[in-house]
Amino acid sequence: MGKHDDDDGDEKAAWASNKRLSGGGGKEDDDDDGDALLNPVVKAFCHHVVSQKFRKELDTFFDSGCDDFEEADPDGEHRLEWTEAHSTYVKKVESMLETFCQCHGLDPAAVFTMVQRACSSGVLDDEFLPAILNVAEYRFFVEQMVLMAHEDRNHARAKRLGESSSDEAKGDSSNISGVWLLSTKDGNKQLTDVGRGLDRYLRAVGVPPSLHGLFRGTLFSKKGLVIMHEGDDLTLVFDTVTGRHKQVFIVDGRTRDIPTIGGTRTPFTCTSDDYGRIRVSSDRPSNLPKGARIVQTWQLLGKFLKCTAEVEKPGGVVAHEFYYRREAPKKSRKNPPKRSHK
Repeated sequence: MGKHDDDDGDEKAAWASNKRLSGGGGKEDDDDDGDALLNPVVKAFCHHVVSQKFRKELDTFFDSGCDDFEEADPDGEHRLEWTEAHSTYVKKVESMLETFCQCHGLDPAAVFTMVQRACSSGVLDDEFLPAILNVAEYRFFVEQMVLMAHEDRNHARAKRLGESSSDEAKGDSSNISGVWLLSTKDGNKQLTDVGRGLDRYLRAVGVPPSLHGLFRGTLFSKKGLVIMHEGDDLTLVFDTVTGRHKQVFIVDGRTRDIPTIGGTRTPFTCTSDDYGRIRVSSDRPSNLPKGARIVQTWQLLGKFLKCTAEVEKPGGVVAHEFYYRREAPKKSRKNPPKRSHK
């Protein structure tokens, strides 16, 4: 990864960047970009929670214990041993957050209050900060365990469904299923713009400019995307700034409430056309003006998957194109799945 890595240096830089707190001066401070709501403490906290070190420690924890969650359902009944595992996980998270607070001489309760105030502003991206606050929540914990336990299974199914599309000679196939990775170039040809074009899109969805580098390092570098499209069922498993998230849609044009990574249930509508394009519309994003929508249109283009993301606001549309290539085969998880409890 490059200069936008989510490392400890970014956290220190965020802590030091107090000069933008007032939001005054410069053209980057218009359009309710939200930077004025993020004081240095909140910025540094964001960088700490999504840093490589923090995420790696949590992923190691999930990987070591996820086999017991093969049959778990984040919205279903829970076994006692799952609650006990969550308690162990919470202690680990609290210890990691206390390290941050001690480093900066802060009270943990005060830090969370600052982040909660930023969350409730209604201006910032409605998934990012809530997701950070929910990192110790039980539902988030169970979802991470389940998705880690099902990773090999999901990858195998996605690749099987997308096999006919992976052969470039069969350009008429339109199944978008597969395991995908963001692609910025094809030889000398520019594909996904991770520069100014991405900045415009991030601002449109409510990400403050001071966190754009963080988003590049955590979402637009090595993060993966798993798509399983079979009949009217569309399942997306993707990496977020804090962990994995799964969304399940029915491609029938009806509007349904789907939970975001932050736990908010948001109305989505999913449709398809005769060209194999899949259109997923977030019809009422909580942080955008009334009447605004975020629409993603997925389309297979030869060896690439293209996603056109459009932020539709009363004042106009901001669009950005993301290109994905199929991910190289990965080794299966080291630990074989345990037998389910009787």
